Amino acid sequence: MHNWALVSYYEAVNKPVMVVNMIGMWLTCVANLERDTAVEDPIWLKNRSLDLYQLYEALNKILEDLIDGFKDRDIEQYQSLRDVYRQDTIALRLREEDNNKGVEINGLILTPNCYLKYTESLPPVDLPQEIWATLYTNWGKSVAACMDGNPERGIKINPPRANGTLEELAAGLVAYHEGCFHLQKLEWKKAIEPLKLAQTGIKRSSQWQTEIDTLCEKQLDIMEDVEEKINFCQFWYKILDSQLSRKYLLGASQLCKVYLTRP
Repeated sequence: MHNWALVSYYEAVNKPVMVVNMIGMWLTCVANLERDTAVEDPIWLKNRSLDLYQLYEALNKILEDLIDGFKDRDIEQYQSLRDVYRQDTIALRLREEDNNKGVEINGLILTPNCYLKYTESLPPVDLPQEIWATLYTNWGKSVAACMDGNPERGIKINPPRANGTLEELAAGLVAYHEGCFHLQKLEWKKAIEPLKLAQTGIKRSSQWQTEIDTLCEKQLDIMEDVEEKINFCQFWYKILDSQLSRKYLLGASQLCKVYLTRP
């Protein structure tokens, strides 16, 4: 595999346009270092043990330096390359946490971008309806940005539509993060549509429900207009139907009665 990595590296150095192709190949090679016979007993180490972690770090730095080289000369290209790098590195990190989270074919671990590039030539893979698997779809870059705490970037680069149930799961995740992004900015009306799109995922995730409850409570705390409070509590309840949203909706209903009966 080291030969594949070297070829992709020199192609990228000589033709910067090839860096985007190199990322998936390079990180796939890095992910499979332990299985690469070329690094089992390198002759230059003279029987000393190889520090794989140090090698991982050195190889990742080579790739990051190549990507960072675009930062000052082409910011859009730099951001696009970062999107690809983020997608693959997050997928590999998840696999480190759980060996079942990732794509492996014939003993070879594949990063999302390597998998997507060669998917037509590979044996079919039955990806499960799980969040990690959405990284291996065309929504993977958008999902990775959201998972990395950059929902604004995830929203900007998401595909125009979702094809199939796994991409629908990805779209729901991005919509959830978009809704939370607007709630964090105290712009609840902008959160309505994305959170509607994310409702299936919200119902399945107690973590998402807790986050929305927390953000909505903060949003309500700064509201002064009675009518807006009532409308907001109705929206919150329709989206979540949580104990907290019911509590505030009840309070808003009582407030509404006072509001309507005042002279």
